[in-house]
Amino acid sequence: MGSMLRRAVRLPIATALVMAGAALAGCTVLGGDGLPGAAPACSWPLRVTGPATAAQSGLIRCYLRAVAGHNLAALQGLVNPTYRATKAQLAQTADARAGRASATITLSPDDTGIATVRIDYADGAARQFGIELVNPQSAGSWRIDIGPPAPGPEGPAPAKTPTG
Repeated sequence: MGSMLRRAVRLPIATALVMAGAALAGCTVLGGDGLPGAAPACSWPLRVTGPATAAQSGLIRCYLRAVAGHNLAALQGLVNPTYRATKAQLAQTADARAGRASATITLSPDDTGIATVRIDYADGAARQFGIELVNPQSAGSWRIDIGPPAPGPEGPAPAKTPTG
């Protein structure tokens, strides 16, 4: 009985370790429906103003850490799946390394799943981008809207009308 219990506990621990490793590496954590789940949380010096949630603050800290580390793979895991991060989004590496940044989060008056983030870096540089909830089933699934649109299939063909 004891070895069965140890095996039963080992699987959840292994799963938790894999998920934690994926989050630390900047990987997107998926929810049960295949959509992005909660945004990873990172430790990075940041002053946040505005009505920010822990998930939003964590996302911005991870963004700053990825940019400061010039880590494109980590950054991609933070980006809305409809966009893709490119090297152009790493242009402010020196700014992110300059010291503690400040982030102001402003929620959209029309949609609580959309917000604007303004980052003021310690060296005086600034950056602004949008964030949004990408999975309606996960309140913490905030992702950054930066970069060009992700390649993917085109939408459906136009409907045929009676005249053509």
